Amino acid sequence: VSRGRSRKVFRLAVWATVFSCLCTGGSMLYFGIGLGAEPVSYLKASYKAKDEISMEMPENQFARIDISKDHDNYPMFWGYSNMRCFHSIVPPSLMEFYDAVGVQRDVASRAETKFYPLRELFSVKYYVEHVTGNDAGEQHDQIADMPMFKFLKQEAGYRIYENEAYIPMGIAYDSYIDREDFDKMTDLAKQKILLKAVVLSPEQRDAYAGMLEPVSGSDKYAMSDDEFIAYCQERAADTCDSFRYDSYGFDAAITLEKPEMVLFSVPYEKGWTAQVNGQDAEVERVDVGFMAVRCGEGANTITFRYETPGLRVGIIVMCCGAAGLLLYLLLMAILDRGTVPAYPKQKHYYDYDGMESFTEHLRYMNHAAWKQRPSPRRVRAQAKPAAHPAETHDSEPELPDPFAAKPADSGAEEDYEEYDNGD
Repeated sequence: VSRGRSRKVFRLAVWATVFSCLCTGGSMLYFGIGLGAEPVSYLKASYKAKDEISMEMPENQFARIDISKDHDNYPMFWGYSNMRCFHSIVPPSLMEFYDAVGVQRDVASRAETKFYPLRELFSVKYYVEHVTGNDAGEQHDQIADMPMFKFLKQEAGYRIYENEAYIPMGIAYDSYIDREDFDKMTDLAKQKILLKAVVLSPEQRDAYAGMLEPVSGSDKYAMSDDEFIAYCQERAADTCDSFRYDSYGFDAAITLEKPEMVLFSVPYEKGWTAQVNGQDAEVERVDVGFMAVRCGEGANTITFRYETPGLRVGIIVMCCGAAGLLLYLLLMAILDRGTVPAYPKQKHYYDYDGMESFTEHLRYMNHAAWKQRPSPRRVRAQAKPAAHPAETHDSEPELPDPFAAKPADSGAEEDYEEYDNGD
């Protein structure tokens, strides 16, 4: 009975698997056919466009690329750092920054074009706009919401706009604004004030009171577009002379006329350490979620390095644990030497008569025979009168006990040989 049920379950599982495979394969074919030429156009517009698009990046400096909506991460395919990207694993400080300036940030960074001051803060030099079929023949000299971006050229189905107010990485500040005053401003005003002053906490304000001045009341008001572009062009002179980065951190150089705070649009994390001219410097979290460091008058060489918090401690603990385990194994091997008894050099051989037989197969065969017995009515009709009426076929016949003691005169002998090592 159990075997029959197992076979039914197995067959059901096989058919269910076949049905699932057919459904999965059919859905893949259906939706794949339904996509049509979209996968081919996607590859052409994203990865393959790398060989057709060229943008001149500043020498010894850093710049990001921004792109129109529905084209997240495309500049990464082309080898450029980009502002608009789908990246769900980011430092919490970046999430807090976007929330503070009124930009939604969930699994991607997608600041709308109306928030154009962020492009200056993030050192965006080019804006790339995908050309659709409806406006393929139209010419746009600039972007409506971002007047500082001027049309440069069109390549691989994209219009490329260059930022005439591009601000390189590493902006020097001599003014600050309290976080409380910053939170009272409108979203666009917040983004513009970030180019004039760093946002400090009360503790940071007291620590840098002798170096930074509070931003004046008139500077808190929003600037017009023309004033903003002119201000950004002037602000570009107060930036780092060079900026290079790798997988360990980044290096920068800046020359200042007086001590100032230098801001980098890199999200703040606890694993960052900094040095200025070879001396350890405090990494300050400013502008809600970015990093800044104090630099003195004259030439400054800035070095930022990142190390995952707890990584070094974890490596030390792992090495200590491995060394302790190895020491324990060696110690136990030394202590147990000579105390473990050797295996006896003897073997025992048993004959078949001396082995106890297994009766499970006999029980199974007897049970099967009992199940297939003829009905008691037919047996009574065909059989002669039984000598013992009490005997019926309704119960299984008893098997002889294989473990019962053998008769004394049965002649059974215990045939086994024992070989020892001469003891």
